[in-house]
Amino acid sequence: MNMYPYNMYFQFVGVTGWLLVGAIWRDYALIVVNTIGSLILLIGIIDYHFYTDWILRIYEYHLEAYNG
Repeated sequence: MNMYPYNMYFQFVGVTGWLLVGAIWRDYALIVVNTIGSLILLIGIIDYHFYTDWILRIYEYHLEAYNG
């Protein structure tokens, strides 16, 4: 099921929830792994919302220039 970008949101909520559980349990392995996972997903969400339009505009500009 390709539910892009909704899969990033659901995954971010789940990984961040496990990060909180790791913090409550003071389990450093859970904290480290889920901090890294949360940051990767957060960067992906930010990239989707703020930088995707710029990439598409540049791509469309190059297509127009190439096709004449």
